[in-house]
Amino acid sequence: MGGALFSRLEPGERCATLEIKINYLAPVTSGEITAEASLIQRTKRTAAVEARVHADGNTLIAHATGTFFISS
Repeated sequence: MGGALFSRLEPGERCATLEIKINYLAPVTSGEITAEASLIQRTKRTAAVEARVHADGNTLIAHATGTFFISS
């Protein structure tokens, strides 16, 4: 999630994690795993990011949300 946010920061801005919540929904036994993160909301000082992890293309195995502090 930090990488998704970092790609949206202005030059000179930094981010630090304030909170992360992860729900593990299913085990992974084999196959391909993909993760996708997106910026939900951004203010001057904070950002909310969401991530979803899928196994074999369609099985949701984890869901995470995070709040990040932004400084310059």
